[in-house]
Amino acid sequence: MVRNGAPLIVVAEALGHSGTRTAEKHYAHRAPSNVADTIWRTAPNLELPTNRNLSMKAAAAWACWD
Repeated sequence: MVRNGAPLIVVAEALGHSGTRTAEKHYAHRAPSNVADTIWRTAPNLELPTNRNLSMKAAAAWACWD
């Protein structure tokens, strides 16, 4: 589910967890590119670099840059 882009809250609920902390601890690393992909999908008006291979941290930093 995580590798296919399911939000961690959905994964946590499907597994019976009361919150996302356990899912984050055990499953978030399975989809490190999801953060960068989500930034590009949800913020189309940002002037992001066209390099989709940008690291997760670099994409997040770029999107949050003021």
